[in-house]
Amino acid sequence: MKAYAFYHYYNVTHDEKFLRDYAYEVLFEAARFWASRTEYNKKKNKYEINNVIGPDEFHKGINNNAYTNMMAKWNLLTAYKMFFEAKESHPSVLKNLIKKMELSNKELASWKKIASQMSFNMRKNQAIEQFDGYFKKRRVRITNWDENYLPVVTERITPRNYGATQLVKQADVVMLLYLLSDVFRFQTKKRNYEYYVDRTIHKSSLSLPYVRI
Repeated sequence: MKAYAFYHYYNVTHDEKFLRDYAYEVLFEAARFWASRTEYNKKKNKYEINNVIGPDEFHKGINNNAYTNMMAKWNLLTAYKMFFEAKESHPSVLKNLIKKMELSNKELASWKKIASQMSFNMRKNQAIEQFDGYFKKRRVRITNWDENYLPVVTERITPRNYGATQLVKQADVVMLLYLLSDVFRFQTKKRNYEYYVDRTIHKSSLSLPYVRI
């Protein structure tokens, strides 16, 4: 997520020129995109992001992917915060961006409102549902691992059928917990790591297998 990378690059380098010339605009435009991508569910009084593919990639056209929704929420809140920080530290830059992007106070307020009501499903036992309906998917037990510590799926399942199961191609919820490490408690991280690590089969070169001890 480019906005996330830009924000953390600035926090590490304190590169004010980068912030003025690129980061502000990227954060604001990304927040604008996510706001436009949400749908308000009147019955739930929640904003939802529907019909997406999360990092997992096995499950397509899903609703309210936890990673997607929370990263969008982070972007909306960060952009909102950075707008008012820019008002104090870089007023001329912000003035030009407001004109260029046609930003309004109403739009800024909508970012905060949407973020505060973003759909996110966490059970009382701190298990985060990867997306709407994930917990109802078929559980496939993984009991064997090969010499590279990659899970071996022994049941007769073809890649075409992965979407009907809880099998995960690569880290999804776990990636969210890593990127927003300051948002979640240790017990939440532990609970979800233990839940999803036995469902992730690392069918991507970007997903490194773990060593079971």
